[in-house]
Amino acid sequence: MEGRLFSRTFFPENAKLTKIGGPGKQFWSDGRNWPLPVLSTDDWNYAQARLVPDTHEMLGQWRMEVSPGKPATDDIFLHLFTPVLPVGRNNDNTLGAFPDGQISFLHAISPVGTKFNGAGSIGPQGGRNELLSSSHKEPLTAKIYLKFEPK
Repeated sequence: MEGRLFSRTFFPENAKLTKIGGPGKQFWSDGRNWPLPVLSTDDWNYAQARLVPDTHEMLGQWRMEVSPGKPATDDIFLHLFTPVLPVGRNNDNTLGAFPDGQISFLHAISPVGTKFNGAGSIGPQGGRNELLSSSHKEPLTAKIYLKFEPK
């Protein structure tokens, strides 16, 4: 299955994006390619771990590093990530609900199902997030004000 994730950087202004990765730079940080720790299935008390080699096609590989165009004592970073529905998926059971619009704030995490069952069929935790109150006949709304200032 193939998916995509779009990212938009709002802050810092004039951000510098650097593509990092590829052979020899899968886990590149601080001027070197860090080796993965040697783990066994006994680590973290999780005996059923499926360990993959550090050469696995989905491990490490590429990333985008964001840095300010002009570094300051305090830099503010704000990114908006928008996932695209994966190609080749069999169903939408494990996808969360994403509101329409440019930017959204969630007051609760939408229910997510399993590979085989939709959220509504897996019990109370899979139900819709609703406020049950006789004093509220309409959905609750709120205004959010954001102010970004360097310290």
